[in-house]
Amino acid sequence: MNVKRTELLKALKQCLPGIENGNSVLEGADLFVFSNGYVHSYNDVISVSVPVKSEGLLSGGIEGAVRAEEFYGIINKFNGDLIEFIVADDKWILKSGKAKAELTLMAGDFSERFEKITPEKKKWLEISPEFTQGLGICRMSNNKNAISGLFVTSKDIVSSDGFQINYFKYKGADFENFWISDASAGELLKVGVLTHIQLKGTWAHFKTADNTTFSIKTLQAEKWPYEKILEVLNAHKKTKISVAATFPKELFDAIDRASSFYLDISDSKAVRLSISPKRIMVSAERIAGKFEERVAWKDEPPQFSTFELYVDINMILFAARRSMSFYIHEVEGNAPRMIFTTENSTHLMATLSIDDTEKTEAQKPEKKPVKAEKAETKKENEVKKETVKPEKKKSNVPAMYEEPTEEEQAEAVRENLDSQKRRSKKNKVDEDDELDTFPTEDEEDEDDPDMGDEEEIEDDD
Repeated sequence: MNVKRTELLKALKQCLPGIENGNSVLEGADLFVFSNGYVHSYNDVISVSVPVKSEGLLSGGIEGAVRAEEFYGIINKFNGDLIEFIVADDKWILKSGKAKAELTLMAGDFSERFEKITPEKKKWLEISPEFTQGLGICRMSNNKNAISGLFVTSKDIVSSDGFQINYFKYKGADFENFWISDASAGELLKVGVLTHIQLKGTWAHFKTADNTTFSIKTLQAEKWPYEKILEVLNAHKKTKISVAATFPKELFDAIDRASSFYLDISDSKAVRLSISPKRIMVSAERIAGKFEERVAWKDEPPQFSTFELYVDINMILFAARRSMSFYIHEVEGNAPRMIFTTENSTHLMATLSIDDTEKTEAQKPEKKPVKAEKAETKKENEVKKETVKPEKKKSNVPAMYEEPTEEEQAEAVRENLDSQKRRSKKNKVDEDDELDTFPTEDEEDEDDPDMGDEEEIEDDD
């Protein structure tokens, strides 16, 4: 039989999130399983089932399991669009031009695991396209907080790292609350717009218009502080005295330029914003130099007294990709907070505080070279490293709610790691592949600013 290479390769790419290579403790996690007109993958955290559209494979009733790395690799590297597919007793023979490959069929009934978690045909719930948008808006990369990930209810999606809160409301469906990791959500977003959802046991199943099923093992939703997060959001609603305006887009280009001279405040890379009704001044300085830029308002803001904010660069660029409209919420005893809003979303962001005794790098006296003293022996250095412990500094980003104790955080992290430890290690996709591939996070951001993640600012110092 002849199989269209492009169609088969597209299905395999969609299955990659469920593939795990290397020293997997789960037998079969490194396999593509063909069964009942679908190609499946499963690694105990993510499972993907993609309908096989190639007429050759469908008409031949292909059944079997092959090693994903080798099968994907040879399909990707074959020339031409037609592959001759020959089924033997214990192997598949693939031919393309003068090239020939043999794939050994793996023993075992791996289809059983898919049958155990397969969603029920009549219990799918339809969801609006806004649901997919909400996942993209709320997902945060590099979130190390114990409650990292997305908490999803039948009407909203929420996430937080303790210093930011993302909230998105949508027209939902009637299902129970669940919690998924940021990593799993990132893979889910690559399959496109989701049309249906179904919860079954510890799995959340999603379906697309082309009938692809993407399943994610959920975390312990009862441990996510949903009510506490909503209380914080409700306490930060706009009032009559709130300073509210819409930032010009040019501001965020200025912030990006200022990032080369970022202020080192606690663990944050920050810039200073001096905001007045006339203009916004962006500035930063280091020993190496300083930067400032005036940005004019596009729409004339209401009259207010000039104020100054120190903002984490990654946080405000993350917020800017979601909305330009904001208001300021004053917090007694803490630095003000910025709230960015759209019709469906809210992004609450803490600003930084600088104590009178704390100085930025540019304000600190320049270090002078010290004359070399008698060198310590290697042994003395090693003893010093073992005995001297770095002092843990308190962050100057005021948290928005009381965080769990260290023991509670450690327990939550352990539980999440146990659930996620077999994350899939992706096969490398040939960069020169002429076929359509899933966009990278950066490419997704260019197409849709609502589907992006935080930008990481590199250290130029």
